[in-house]
Amino acid sequence: MKKVYLAVIGCIGLMASACAEKDSVTVEISNDSDMDFHGKMVELPLSQLEDKLPESKSFIVKDSEGNEIPSQLTYDSLLIFQANVNSGETASFSISPCDSVKQYEQLVAGRIYPERADDVAWENEIVGFRVYGPGTQNKGERAYGYDLFFKYPDKGLVLEKLYEPETSPATWVKVDSLRAIDSVLADEFIESFSYHVDHGMGMDCFPCGPTLGAGVAVPLVGDSLSFSWCYKNAEVLDNGPLRFTVKMDFEPRTVGDNTNVVEHRTISLDAGSRFNKTTVNYENLRNPMTVATGFPLRDEMPYYDKPDSLNLIAYSHPVQREEYGRALLGVAVPECYGKAEKKQGHLVMVRDLQPGESHKYYWGFKWQKNPEQNIDSWVEEVQSEIRGKQQDLKITIR
Repeated sequence: MKKVYLAVIGCIGLMASACAEKDSVTVEISNDSDMDFHGKMVELPLSQLEDKLPESKSFIVKDSEGNEIPSQLTYDSLLIFQANVNSGETASFSISPCDSVKQYEQLVAGRIYPERADDVAWENEIVGFRVYGPGTQNKGERAYGYDLFFKYPDKGLVLEKLYEPETSPATWVKVDSLRAIDSVLADEFIESFSYHVDHGMGMDCFPCGPTLGAGVAVPLVGDSLSFSWCYKNAEVLDNGPLRFTVKMDFEPRTVGDNTNVVEHRTISLDAGSRFNKTTVNYENLRNPMTVATGFPLRDEMPYYDKPDSLNLIAYSHPVQREEYGRALLGVAVPECYGKAEKKQGHLVMVRDLQPGESHKYYWGFKWQKNPEQNIDSWVEEVQSEIRGKQQDLKITIR
C-alpha cells in the first residue's frame, strides 16, 4: 500500500479563562448585497490582526451581546466564524487573543480510512462525501468519482458509526462463519449493518463506479474523459469544527501533449453547506489543456445546462434503491467561461485551462426524498447558495 500522509489542524477553539479581553478589537461585518445571510462564513486573515493584537495561539470571538461564537484557525492562516447579517446591515464582533484551546462542537469532520482501502470521507450536518484511495486501486476496482453519503440532519456526524461495522475484522469473521452455514444468513447479516442500507443514520446508495461521480474534474482529450484513478497521497489540513479541508496528490501521467502531469486537488467543506469548494492544479502543464467537470447521466430525467453566470449544471440522479429517492447533483464553475457538453455518458462543464492556472469550482448534492421536487427548484437552491459563497462581506477592524 502506498504511503498516506495525515496531518490535522482542527477543533481550534478558545478558552475564556486564558483570554485577554482587554486587548480585544472590534470587527464590523457589513453586508452591502441584496441577500440576507444566516451562518455566512467569515474569513479573517490573521495578518490583519497582527498589528492590532499580541501574538497568540488562538482567539476568542464574541457577538455584540457577549455570546461566544465558535471559531477555527485554518491551515491557510484564516480565522473563520459564522455570522448572521441581513442585507444592508452591519454586525459587530469582538476578537481577543487566547493562549489555550477549547474544542467546540464538531459541525464538520473527516479522515482517511486506511482500514477501508484508504477512503477519504468527510461530512457536515447535512451531507457526506467519499473519495476512493490507493487500496481500492490496488484491488483493481475502477472507482474514479466522488461518492455520496445521504444523511438525516438531526443525527449529527455519523460517518464513524457507519464505517465501524464495515471495517471491523470481527464483523467479517462472523460473515464467513455464517456463509459456511448458509449464504442467505450471511447476506441477511450483511444487510443488517451495511452502510449501503438505511438503518436510520443515513447511507451510501449512490452508484459511483468508473465515472466522475458527483463532480470530479478531469482532462478532456479529444472527446474522451481522461479519468484520474485514485490519489497517491492525501493530507487532512483542516478538521473542524467549522471547516474540513483535504489535499490530494496524484501519480504523474501523460495527458494529450502534456507529459509528467501531476494533479493536486484541494477540497473543503464548511458547516451548513451542501457544496464543496475545490481547487485543482496541474503541475508540469506545458500546453493549454481542456478540463471537463461533471457527473454521469444515468436515465432520461431532465437536467439543467442553460448558460448562466455560475456556469452551472444540475441533474436528479438515480440511486441504488428506488425507495431511497434520488440525488440532486450540482456543479458550478463561476470563475471562468465554459460550456456544457455531453461526453461519454456524462454531462460536463468544459473549459480551457492555461499552464499555471487553477481550476476552481463547487460541487455538491441534496437528498431528494420527495419525487415531486423538480430540477428548477433545485437549480434555484444551488444558485442561491453559490452566489452567497461568492458574495464578499466588508470587514472593518477597529
